[in-house]
Amino acid sequence: MNRQSNIELLRGVLMLMVVLVHLTGNGVLACDTPIPFTETNWLIANLFDSLCYPAVNCFILVSGYFGLRPTFRKFLKLDIPIVVYGILLWLLFDRHLSGGGRYCFPVLSHSYWFLKEYVLLFLAAPIINVFIENLNRRQFESVLTIAIFLFIVIPSLSVSRLGFADSRGMDFFSFSILYMIGRYIKLMNVHFSKKTAILLYCVCSALIFVLTVILAYCFGVNKGWKSPFYAYNNIFVYIQAISLFFIFNNFRLNEKWSHIINWLSPSFFYIY
Repeated sequence: MNRQSNIELLRGVLMLMVVLVHLTGNGVLACDTPIPFTETNWLIANLFDSLCYPAVNCFILVSGYFGLRPTFRKFLKLDIPIVVYGILLWLLFDRHLSGGGRYCFPVLSHSYWFLKEYVLLFLAAPIINVFIENLNRRQFESVLTIAIFLFIVIPSLSVSRLGFADSRGMDFFSFSILYMIGRYIKLMNVHFSKKTAILLYCVCSALIFVLTVILAYCFGVNKGWKSPFYAYNNIFVYIQAISLFFIFNNFRLNEKWSHIINWLSPSFFYIY
C-alpha cells in the first residue's frame, strides 16, 4: 500500500473523531436519558457527533480505496498490537482474572465490534477483490446500486430501524459495501472537487444535527447513539464519509509535514 500523506492525515483525524464520539456517547449523549433542553452542552455534543459520526465509515472506505491484500505477516502486524494494547489496558484498569479474555482477545471475545468486523473484512478482502476484478464497470455499478438501495437507503427511511437495519451498519456486510465503494472510487478514478465535497459534508452534518434535535424534542428523551440519524448505514453518514475522503484527497502537505504524518500513521488504527 503506497503512502499518501494527506490520506494518512485523514486516518489520524478519523481516529480523533472516534474518540470524541465515544466521549459524548458515554456522557451527555448517553442513550435514553432525559434531555436537558436548557443545557448548551447537549446541543454542542450533538453538533460534534453530527460532524464526527462518519469517521468509522470513512476509515473503511479508505481501506477499500487502497485495497486490503492480507498476508500472514500483515495479519500478525494487525493482531499483535491489538493483543498487546489489550493486555496493557487490562493490567492498568481491570486486573480481574475474569476480564482478562475480554481485554487480551478483544476480537474473539467480541468486546470491540469495530475490531471484530475489521478483522473479518481483512480476512475476506481477497474474495471481495476477486469478485470486483471480475466485474465490468456496469456490473460493478449495478451491484453497488442494489446494495446501497437495500442496505442504506431503505434503513435510512425507517425511523424505527426495523428488520435488517437493526445492526445500524455495525456489521461485516456494511463494511463490505464501504470497502467496495472505496474500490470503485479508486478503480474508476472518481473525483470530486474540494468545494463540492465540503458543501456536501456541511449540508449532511447540518441535516443530521437538525433532524436529531427535532426527533429528540418529539420523543422527549435523548436517544444518543440510538438515534436513527447516528447510524453507520444512514445515507447522510455515507455521504459525509465519501465527502470527507475527497476533502482530504484534494489536500496536499509539504515534505516536512508528510514525514511527520507518515511516521505517526502506523499508530492511528490502535487509538480505537
